[in-house]
Amino acid sequence: MSASANLSESYTNPDGKTINQCMYCSFCERFGCDYQAKSDPLITVIPTAVETGNFEIRTHANVRSVSYDGERTDGVYFVDTRTGEEFFQPADLVILTTYVMNNTRLLLQSGIGEPYDPDTNTGVIGKNYCYQIMASAQGFFDQQFNLYAGAGALGGQVDDYNADNFDHSDLDFLHGGTIQLTQTGIRPISTNPVPPGTPNWGSEFKQAPLTTFIARYRSAHKELAFRIDTTI
Repeated sequence: MSASANLSESYTNPDGKTINQCMYCSFCERFGCDYQAKSDPLITVIPTAVETGNFEIRTHANVRSVSYDGERTDGVYFVDTRTGEEFFQPADLVILTTYVMNNTRLLLQSGIGEPYDPDTNTGVIGKNYCYQIMASAQGFFDQQFNLYAGAGALGGQVDDYNADNFDHSDLDFLHGGTIQLTQTGIRPISTNPVPPGTPNWGSEFKQAPLTTFIARYRSAHKELAFRIDTTI
């Protein structure tokens, strides 16, 4: 077993790659780490793969479609985003890892699988898209919390109500959710909540974040299924 997420102390994994101690430098959420303190593929996987001599990362390459003959795939067509030139990359194995929306688009453009039709409830491509639904509450306090300085893995989670961790026999729904309290670092521009009734501009708006400090409770339900209408 290897250490994961943000580390409280430096750690060298079995491949010889060292992940450093978290410095709580802020701006951790959804960003790379200047201190190499995250168990990030940029640190833990990609350097190890490059050292084998059998791995290449091709940047500025946008895959447009997968080559498919009706039975199997044999490569992808991609465009160099700098020049607009299209290339074909042959492959024995093609793995789609561009998240469900773009994966669905690539499968549809490549003629792979049967598109989901919501009217007839047939097809599979675009059906049962799963993601997390967030419900949260927030409060304002006189005490300064400095939530901007969170770490990417700072928080706790109650998993008792998630998935099959509780009895569903007398309930009319499937799956469940988690209850989380996290402090991952609030970005100062994109996340700047102010108390109700505060104007959206002016001196009062500017003063509010300096005198009232937010604390947030979050609940994440992670196993809800949706369906993408591929006929639109």
